Amino acid sequence: MISRIGSYTFTSQNTSRLIKSQQELIELQVQVATGKRSQDYKGISANSRQLINLENSVNNAEQNLAQNNRVDLDIKAYNAAIEALTDLAYEAKSLYNSSVGSGADPTDQVFDPRERAFDLLKEVEAQLNLKIDGDYLFGGGRTNAKPVTLPNDQATLSAEIGGAGQPYELNGTATAFVDTALNQTYYYDGDNIDLTYRASDDVELDFAMRANETAFQDLIGALSVMIDNPNAHPDPADAATVDFVESLLTNAISELGTQAQKLGFAANQLQKVNEGLESFITFTQNEIEEIESIDPTEAVVRLQQSSLNLEISYQATARINQLSIANFI
Repeated sequence: MISRIGSYTFTSQNTSRLIKSQQELIELQVQVATGKRSQDYKGISANSRQLINLENSVNNAEQNLAQNNRVDLDIKAYNAAIEALTDLAYEAKSLYNSSVGSGADPTDQVFDPRERAFDLLKEVEAQLNLKIDGDYLFGGGRTNAKPVTLPNDQATLSAEIGGAGQPYELNGTATAFVDTALNQTYYYDGDNIDLTYRASDDVELDFAMRANETAFQDLIGALSVMIDNPNAHPDPADAATVDFVESLLTNAISELGTQAQKLGFAANQLQKVNEGLESFITFTQNEIEEIESIDPTEAVVRLQQSSLNLEISYQATARINQLSIANFI
């Protein structure tokens, strides 16, 4: 077949255009299948920097939200413990009032109130040794060691708190209660670090508690006095002893109420922070979607048009290749 010399250049250019059209068709097919403008940042180079920044912001917010959810678990655990300790304090107060009011020697009663007081003390110990994900909550910064250790029997407890330098000297004068009450944390093995948690750049939460705080000292102290009784029963006439125990329990209940309010405030703050994070994540993900995604209807129309154009190009190329100068001689 006789062809013009210039037909080679035309054929090369036409082939390049066909290949380019094929590539565009393939890209459109991928876009329609995935719903994304591109499978890499190169395909959206004009918005790649913005997209990377938005994705990093979402990742940081999601990590912060996950950490906050873990802290929310701690707050709920603290709250459950405080509720339980408050119930124990009220029961101790009722037990002591009924015991003092009866005027009877507990050893002569079917139910010895000192035994129940000891049970209450061990329940207090269990609550203060609460653990979440392997960490003790009431030990301050020392989260890997049990913060509270109390004797396992009444006799040992009485011996510990009845001697010199211990929290309460029951064999001394009435004023000895006040004098020795300063050393009330013999049971505590944690540290004195006040833990705080930063829920966001602008919000710092202060809700952590230590087992040596006043509320717990007073509750343990009152129960210890109730258990350790040299006369087997608090004499109603011993107003100093009665007032001392009742004062400790009243203070413990009041302080536990303050701790509950503190937890409620922290939970409310954390909820607001998390709601803000969730809104930010939703908004930013929508922005990312706007950059990455295509309009499905528009993409399908473009795909159909590109496919039709490519088919016409093939037909035109086939027709042109059939032409020869010999046909015009």
